[in-house]
Formats: sequence, C-alpha cells, structure tokens
Amino acid sequence: MKIKVLFIAVVMAVMAVNIGYCIDNGLIEKAKISVRRSLKDPESARFRDVHVGKETNRPVRGEVNAKNSFGGYIGFNKFFVDLKRNKVFFESVKLKEIEDWNNAVREASKALGEEPKNIINPMENKEYRHYFVEGW
Repeated sequence: MKIKVLFIAVVMAVMAVNIGYCIDNGLIEKAKISVRRSLKDPESARFRDVHVGKETNRPVRGEVNAKNSFGGYIGFNKFFVDLKRNKVFFESVKLKEIEDWNNAVREASKALGEEPKNIINPMENKEYRHYFVEGW
C-alpha cells in the first residue's frame, strides 16, 4: 500500500513539473511573437537565454539579435515582455530614453548657466532595474 501511494505521489510530481514546463513554453512562444512584431526584420530574430520571470505577472525576459535596415545583425539586446499588458521593452530603447533625458537636462542647465540636476543613472532608475537587471 505504501509503495502504491509513493508511486502515485511521484507520478503526480512529475506531471506537475511537466505542466509547469508546458505553461512556461507557451508564455515564451507568445513573448517571442510579440518581440518579432517589434522588429524591422522579424524572420531574422535569434533568441537566447529566454525565461519566464518569477513575478506574479509572469514576464518573459531574454535576449534577441536581429537584422537592422541595412541587413546586418545588431548584436544581442535584452528584452522584457509583459504579456498581461501586451508590452515589449528593449534595453537599448530604455537606455536611449535615459540618455535623451540626461542630454536635455544638460542643455537646459547650460542655457540657464547652472549645474545639471536630475541626471539619471540607469542603475538607480527603478523601471530600468526592474526590466533589465533584477530577475536575470
């Protein structure tokens, strides 16, 4: 009797792991579709290190390399996909937003003859850290 109970427990544990694996694979495939839709050449997308996050909204993180308008690969870029909000975030875009903000602050400060204030360090930016540092 104990052997039957143990056998059933083992089978159920294996099934639970397989179900979790299938769910994660489904989320990953949906995320890859969303990332491809954001690219200039979706068919050229090469993915690596793609995984489902542990957060309650189950985001998908990974890296993608794809061709640009000139047909050359641009190098791997981190991405974060929030499937519940249907949003895709790329690290290069977020860093560009921060850089543009910092440049605008510097220009405004220069025009006013003041020292720049409110310069953003990406590692101190909550959104950047959440998407591209934590959970990797």
